[in-house]
This record gives sequence, structure tokens and C-alpha cells, in this order.
Amino acid sequence: MLLPTIRILTFLGLDHSYPGLILSNLGGGYFSFAVFVYVGFMRAVPDEVVEAARLDGAGGLRIWWTIIMPLVRPATATVAIFLSLWIWNDFLNPQFILGPLQGQTITTGLYLSVGQYQMDYGQLFGIMFLAGIIPVAGYLLMQKQFAAGLTAGSTK
Repeated sequence: MLLPTIRILTFLGLDHSYPGLILSNLGGGYFSFAVFVYVGFMRAVPDEVVEAARLDGAGGLRIWWTIIMPLVRPATATVAIFLSLWIWNDFLNPQFILGPLQGQTITTGLYLSVGQYQMDYGQLFGIMFLAGIIPVAGYLLMQKQFAAGLTAGSTK
């Protein structure tokens, strides 16, 4: 799956660039996961709530922003947590699409810090610790919404 992606990005002139990496991440299943989660949550939104807002004179954008988005906040937190962790931990796409000359992500930087014959374990574990702080902090910030999304619809 990686070779056709790289060939398409080369054809588009987006190989060895961050827009190419973002485009491959969107097309590589991350966007479809987000759509899958949002569709499941949107089906749980009662039609009566939207109809009542329309009767009160709210437009489509107002209904979306003030009614729908607060109701799907757990889905947004779930999608944000999962996608950020998947993208944060991705190794193959940045390694092959960006290449070693363009730039580094955390995972490719860890890979490049490992030597063939010797290794500085202090530096390696320090980088790994710093790389782990950001996902843990993000999860702790969205933990309440994530837990609400897991338990949504479990009781009546």
C-alpha cells in the first residue's frame, strides 16, 4: 500500500513534503475512521432536537454549532485521541514519504538516534520520555469527554 501512495505523491509533486504526508494520512484510513465514529454519534442525535431548533428559527449553521457539536463532543474527543496517537506513533509514512533529508517526526528521530554498534541509552530514554509526555497530557485533558463517549448510550 505504501508504494502506490508514494508513486501518486511523486506524480502530484508532493513527495518529500509535509503536505504529501498529510494527504497520505487523510487518505490512509484516518479520515474514514473519523467519519465512522461521527456517523455513529450523529445517528444518536434525536431528530426532535433539530426540528425544535428549526421551529425556533435557527439556521443550519446555528443548529450545527450550538446543538449538534455539543452533543457530539465525546465523539470529537474520541477521534482526536485516537487520530493523534495514530499519527504520533506513525513510523513508515514519515520515513518513506518525507525521507531523511526533509525532516523528522518523533518516531523517525528515535530511529535515527539508535546507532548500529553503540547506543547512548540516556539520550534515547530521554527522547522517549519527552515523546511520551505529549500524548499522555492530551489524553488527560480529554479524559472526561473520552469516558463520556465510551459510556454514551449504555443506559436509558
